[in-house]
Amino acid sequence: MNAQAAAPDRQRKRILCFTSYYLPGFKSGGPLRSLLHMQEWLGDEYEFGIVTRNRDLGEHVPYKDVETCTWRAVRGVSVWYLPAPQWRPGPILQAVREYQPDALYFHSSVDFSLTVVPLMLRRLGFLS
Repeated sequence: MNAQAAAPDRQRKRILCFTSYYLPGFKSGGPLRSLLHMQEWLGDEYEFGIVTRNRDLGEHVPYKDVETCTWRAVRGVSVWYLPAPQWRPGPILQAVREYQPDALYFHSSVDFSLTVVPLMLRRLGFLS
């Protein structure tokens, strides 16, 4: 993880969340809010990392000044933004291996690139 990302805290269990949209986005509304609340409520007990798209809901243009495929600190949470097409397994696999989570959390059961791809990588033995 780069210097911008939050320092690892191995006192807490690490949860890597896969979500379609995250900050600085806002257009996804409720799903984003529920994830932010979960982090707020459980942040003392768990360290959260986020793997998400590099653009907001319905946008074709990436967030300005947001690097992809590298860890960034966003409001105290380590975030990995994926470029389009997000379904490439390489960047997802790299994010998981670098973050070394204790658990994976999928914030959407219908998002192919951010649920099915990581689950396929796990099923194929690329992720423990």
